[in-house]
Amino acid sequence: MFFKSLCIIAVAVFSLSTQAAPDASKNKVRSSIEVEENSENRFRFRVGERAINIARSYVRVEIIGIQRDGKYIIEFLEGELRGRRGGKWSSSNLAKMRGCHDDLCVGDRAFNVERSSAEVRVAAIQENGEYVLDFMSGELRGRRGGKWDRDDLAVTFGCGRDFCVGDHAINLKRNHVMVRVLGVQVNGKYVLEFLEGELRGKIGGKWRDDSLARVDRRRPPRRDPHPRPPRRRP
Repeated sequence: MFFKSLCIIAVAVFSLSTQAAPDASKNKVRSSIEVEENSENRFRFRVGERAINIARSYVRVEIIGIQRDGKYIIEFLEGELRGRRGGKWSSSNLAKMRGCHDDLCVGDRAFNVERSSAEVRVAAIQENGEYVLDFMSGELRGRRGGKWDRDDLAVTFGCGRDFCVGDHAINLKRNHVMVRVLGVQVNGKYVLEFLEGELRGKIGGKWRDDSLARVDRRRPPRRDPHPRPPRRRP
């Protein structure tokens, strides 16, 4: 299984982003406020509930018991340890396969702007608010990895400053070809699909408003983002 924190030999990929992709490793330290906000009291599992074990290749497990100290006994449902059981697992080792964090819920699709804007699905949510993702396209298609931040993802709904998902525009930096907005990043940048020219059919992220020109004169620019309202965290 794919580990985000594992050092990977990068394969040359044709990038449509306006910036070079950063290193694959992410070792961000979250503040004590964020950790407290996602305390174990708000991140408990029930017996019979399924989860993803982020310490064992992101395989699915089932909670079969709860120890006196609050730690869990789990049974592995897939991978090399399939059918085996083990105890002393804490909630920080497990990711919930239900619920939401910020404006993304388990099952939602998004674009990973740090992996060539590959399409992903939120498979689970970790205790610290990071996401476990199933890759739906690109070189990592069919693989699963965790420890992804909200900043790494572009949602497939809502608006940036001047454009919304589904809008068409002209890309001023790529021979004035027509593009379509597929996703909106946290910082207001866009994931675009190229509809013509040499890049037709390609997808790339990190595009800014000043790289695009509107083509729909019937609608004024929408300067205020209108994303889907945040839903309850797991």
